[in-house]
Amino acid sequence: MYPYQIKSLEDLPEEEWKPLKDFEDYYAVSNLGRIKSLDRYVKHKSGKPLLVPSRVLSQTVYKYYNKFTKDHTYALRAAISKENKRHDIQVRRVVYQAFVGELDPKQCVINIDHDGFNNRVENLMMVPMSVKQKRVTDNNRTLSYLSYADRSTFKKIGGNRRKVGRYNRNGDLVKAYDSIAEASRRSGFLYDHILDVAKGRRPHYKGVVWKYMRK
Repeated sequence: MYPYQIKSLEDLPEEEWKPLKDFEDYYAVSNLGRIKSLDRYVKHKSGKPLLVPSRVLSQTVYKYYNKFTKDHTYALRAAISKENKRHDIQVRRVVYQAFVGELDPKQCVINIDHDGFNNRVENLMMVPMSVKQKRVTDNNRTLSYLSYADRSTFKKIGGNRRKVGRYNRNGDLVKAYDSIAEASRRSGFLYDHILDVAKGRRPHYKGVVWKYMRK
C-alpha cells in the first residue's frame, strides 16, 4: 500500500507536513505524498460559523497509454478548492515544491524509480523536458526520431543545420537556433513537435510557433 492510500489523520512513520503554497490556510502536503485539508470554519447558511474538520484527501489516478510498449504510466492528482474555486494539482509537483524548492515552469518533476504512485520527496527530481524524453528513449519506451526518420532527405533540407526560429503567437521572433536539434536541446521541446510546426503540420505547440529561417 502506498502512503496516499492511507486516509488516517495520524502521521505515518517519518512523515512531515508543510503548508501547500498559495493555500497555506487550507491545505498541507507531506513528504510521503499525502495531502490533507486543514481544520477551518466556514459560514453556514444559518449565519453561524461551521467547523470543517481536517481530512486526508483522495487522489485521482491518471493513466497515460504508451503505444510503443502497449502499457500505461501513471500520475496522481488531487482536487482542492479555495473561495469556491476548484484547482487540480499534480501531487509530485507540490511535494517537490514544498520540500525541495521552487518549481521551474519550463521543467517537469519526475519519479526517479519510474513509479508514478511513489511521490515520496526522495523519489522526486526536477529535470528539463529534454532529459525526461531522453530517459523515456533510454528505457525503450519510445523510438528515437533518428530510428525512423527518412535520412535520405537530410541532405536535401540541409540536415540538422537548417536554421529555425521560435516565435510567439503575435509573430515576434523570440529566439533563433542553428538547427531543430539545437532548438530541442536548449528549449526542452521535443524534436518531433518542433519539426511538425516548422513543416506546417500543426499551427503551434503549447503556444509556441516554429518556422524555418532563411540563411
